[in-house]
Amino acid sequence: MINAARSTHSVWARYVPMEVEEADQIVTQFNAGSLDPDMIGTMALVNEARRVQVDAYMWGTVKHHPRRRVIRRLILAEIVLLLSTIVGLSLPFLAAIH
Repeated sequence: MINAARSTHSVWARYVPMEVEEADQIVTQFNAGSLDPDMIGTMALVNEARRVQVDAYMWGTVKHHPRRRVIRRLILAEIVLLLSTIVGLSLPFLAAIH
């Protein structure tokens, strides 16, 4: 059974994000009646689990794929290289004009 003491107001909720599998288990147990809704923090936990499920449904389970970050850095590096090449090649011509 999932620990129902973890809520959105706890210290760990700010540092450890809830996983989709954990959210599924919490909502399943709540719907089955295993979790007492009158206990302090239970509804906050269930609401957090439902929020995680909605986020996973809308945005997918992985928000930021590590490859996307690498691709963005490579594109930025290529742009910087292209701009520095253009500036480096145009400086002799600009100096020759004056």
